[in-house]
Amino acid sequence: KAAALAFAEGMRANGGTNTYDALRAAFELKDEAGQPAIDTIYFLSDGAPMIKMDNAGEQMRMYARDQVHKIMSYVDKENRFRGVEIHTFGMDGPGVWHSKMGARPPSLPT
Repeated sequence: KAAALAFAEGMRANGGTNTYDALRAAFELKDEAGQPAIDTIYFLSDGAPMIKMDNAGEQMRMYARDQVHKIMSYVDKENRFRGVEIHTFGMDGPGVWHSKMGARPPSLPT
């Protein structure tokens, strides 16, 4: 638990929500014998899967739908026989709303 907390505390946001690479990294973890090292994933995110681009509006149009399909296909393939439990947690954050969407609703905290 301490190692997981230290890892999470050392992470820094750099834009985008690169869900695919995060899940791929988890599924690729191996133990000393080269066997899969995980049986459970806890996935925490503040937005739709996207890769950082210069234009946030373009980012949303181009990547959200395609990334969801890519992610689901990958997880289906990798998890078909492994049975890794995946627990997802979504939260509101600054990355969820962009100024190009208009005024941020008062119900969404900054």
